[in-house]
Order: sequence, then structure tokens, then C-alpha cells
Amino acid sequence: MRDEAVTVTREVGVDISQQRPKSLGTALGPDVRLVVGLCAEEACPVIPGVRSLYWPLPDPAGRGLAEYRQVRDELSRRIGALIRQLPEEA
Repeated sequence: MRDEAVTVTREVGVDISQQRPKSLGTALGPDVRLVVGLCAEEACPVIPGVRSLYWPLPDPAGRGLAEYRQVRDELSRRIGALIRQLPEEA
């Protein structure tokens, strides 16, 4: 995990220091009903039979903490909106 990502998530009380990226194949299972892709600079994969959302956010790597904070805050906003929307769709 990049140090900048760990720093900006800790600022909002979330510790991702022990998290590691996983392959899509490892993350998918029979109970997965929604995939959110953060594919701004490459094509997002298509997973047949699974609802997919694409949030094209810029990769903040090498752009400083301010860019990481902007991406963190935008993800927080979008996740909050998604959480509010999901019960309506159930």
C-alpha cells in the first residue's frame, strides 16, 4: 500500500496499512453482486452477470497528498451516495 494512501485514510480514522491489492479473480466470489471499478487510465474489466459501476478517478500516485485527499474525499462522497441508493434498489 502506498504511504500516501495510508496517510490520508488515517486522517479520517481508517487504517489501511495492512491491506494489499488483490487480483479481481481473488476478490470475486459467488456472492458478489456489485463491482465498482476505478478505471480512469485503463479499461475496466467486464464481469458477466455482475452489476458494474465505473468511477473514473485519477490515479493520485506521484501527485502529492492533496491529490490523494481529493480522491479520498470523492470516493467517500460516492460511496455514501451508493449506500443511500442500494436499499431503494433491493
